[in-house]
Formats: sequence, C-alpha cells, structure tokens
Amino acid sequence: MTIDLAQRPADGLTTQLRRGSALPVLTVVLAILLVWYAAAVWLNAPFVGGADPSLSFRDLVWASWRSERPVLPAPHQIIAELWRTVIETPVTSKRSLLY
Repeated sequence: MTIDLAQRPADGLTTQLRRGSALPVLTVVLAILLVWYAAAVWLNAPFVGGADPSLSFRDLVWASWRSERPVLPAPHQIIAELWRTVIETPVTSKRSLLY
C-alpha cells in the first residue's frame, strides 16, 4: 500500500512539534526574544534607574520595559505601537501607518 502525499492533510503545529521540525525554529525565535529583552534592559536601565540606587533588579527591569521613550524598545512595546497605529487609529488619520 502506498500513501499519496498529495492527499495527506496538512500537518498542524503540534504534529510538526512531535516530529521535531518546528522545534528548532521555535528555539531560535525564543533565543532572539530573550536576547532582545535583555538588551532592552541593558540599554534602557541607565535612563530609568541610573539615579536611584535603591531600585531592585526586578523594579529596574520593569521600569526599563515600561519606559515611554526607550533607547531600545522591548518587543511587546513594538507590538503595542503597531496595534495602536494600524488597528486603533482611523485610516484617514495622518498618525496611521496605513495612511
């Protein structure tokens, strides 16, 4: 009995994970995100907590990720800004990326 690959349904993410084909890609993406978040803390920390030595490491991390004008924005800040300028802003506004 032969299996026709054209008739086989497309594999989902869980099937690809079980076979091991998606795990390397997810690992690289997670590594990039971890390095990006660490770099955001490293570059933004002098501007948010440099003058306050009593700030704990956790508070410094949160302050650098919530900075209004960061040197390097964290990934979640970029996604939030894209959401605001593409989805929430009317298309006719000059602040919209779609304008």
